[in-house]
Amino acid sequence: MGRPRIRTKESIAAFIKRMDAWKRQGNWIPACGGTEKPFRTRTRHRVLYVWQPRSGRHAYLDMGTDMIIPDRDLHLYGLGPTPGHCRRKRSPGKSR
Repeated sequence: MGRPRIRTKESIAAFIKRMDAWKRQGNWIPACGGTEKPFRTRTRHRVLYVWQPRSGRHAYLDMGTDMIIPDRDLHLYGLGPTPGHCRRKRSPGKSR
């Protein structure tokens, strides 16, 4: 299936929604031009950094489950920062 085209009498919002759904789909290939290799994370999960050419997105693929790891779950795999790492620390003696 090729790139979606706007249909007669289709609203722009409906077309954009359909286009977004189309972009979320597609093949994931190893990143870095196909040269990326699987590796083990700090939590011993085997993952592969992948790229989806159709959407231009990068993600990690869990090699054990063959599932893309959502960004919100990266910390569970020992990837990226842990949740709350960017919370501003209060100065001593100051209260809200």
